[in-house]
Amino acid sequence: MIRFILLMGVFGAPLLSLPAEGQTPGAADFSNIVGHEKRPHHDTVQTAKPLPPAESKRLSGKLRQIRDLIVATPTLSNLRGHDWETFTIVKDAPEPGRPVVASVTYIPFAYFKDPRSGKPISSEEGPHFAIHVNDPEIILGGLYTVDQEARFAPEPRPVGELGGFPVFAGQFVVLSKRGQPVFTPVTQERYLNRLIEKSRLELKDLGARFKDVPEDPAANKREIDGRTAGLKAARAEQEQRWAVMAPKWPDRVAAERAKFDAKEKKQLQEIEDLKSGSPRQRFMRPFEARQKELEAELASLSPAERSAPAYLPRSPNKDRPSGLAAKGSTDGTRIVTINPGLFDAKKPKSEIQLLILGTTQYSQKLYDPVQQQIDKAALLGLID
Repeated sequence: MIRFILLMGVFGAPLLSLPAEGQTPGAADFSNIVGHEKRPHHDTVQTAKPLPPAESKRLSGKLRQIRDLIVATPTLSNLRGHDWETFTIVKDAPEPGRPVVASVTYIPFAYFKDPRSGKPISSEEGPHFAIHVNDPEIILGGLYTVDQEARFAPEPRPVGELGGFPVFAGQFVVLSKRGQPVFTPVTQERYLNRLIEKSRLELKDLGARFKDVPEDPAANKREIDGRTAGLKAARAEQEQRWAVMAPKWPDRVAAERAKFDAKEKKQLQEIEDLKSGSPRQRFMRPFEARQKELEAELASLSPAERSAPAYLPRSPNKDRPSGLAAKGSTDGTRIVTINPGLFDAKKPKSEIQLLILGTTQYSQKLYDPVQQQIDKAALLGLID
């Protein structure tokens, strides 16, 4: 059962400075208002199993320090025309062997004129900025879009460094002490084995679904006879029509006949397929064929190709059953997963092993300077 704990704490803040009584503030007045902390800072813990009290206290203290470092940046400490709030959330790790994840979030609330009183009030929404703890998935948007269960994702694009720390697309800045890469490539062998595993599970599931569905040979024969009779009738009707048209429009008849012949050939093949097995067998064939194709693709790879990174091609590749980029090609996006060595599983779950300065996309003008100004040495000192 999920346990929810709410811890409240109040921090000092400058008093609100308003225009003189009776004056109607304009936009210029709003920009000079010294805001205040709109709601007291609070921590929310959502973990299936509570952390030991000593660990919980230590983690909570470190999260408060992160909060203080955010608020202390010159940009936010001197922010005018806004109220603000901060809060933290602690959650279970997404998989065994990893520490708990957390986030410390700052939200400013811009002032606007109350239509009823004409006085400035702060809004209830604003662009947020967060620092994420032990949560590399945040760089992926929280989703493994290639394979959620296997935790495969397209490689996030590196966009440079900030203060010597790597930055990924979306302006995510990664801070760690161990220097481990956040992501590692998925090999072609691993990716294909995963596809084969999924194909086998799908076949097993389909087989279980059809297990108790009775076969009806008579119904299959009726369908074959009906389709055959329909084709013969359609052919006879068209031949009569073409006989009338041929003297006057021979070219048109030839073109129509070619189209009809191609369509008829396809339908005759479908009838042959009906003769070759039961409805259950015919339904399963494409799934069985795909599994064989994937197994053949894996068998065709050399040892070097097996260990090479799997790439998603820029354009769909129908030449490989897996859909991966051509063998040896690096023109596309690598498939990656979280580096299994990113976290030290021997450390307590409550310890901070990784910090990520969250995206600035919600307000680049406000938060790009915050990312630059925040004391990264102090943040690094909070990493265990």
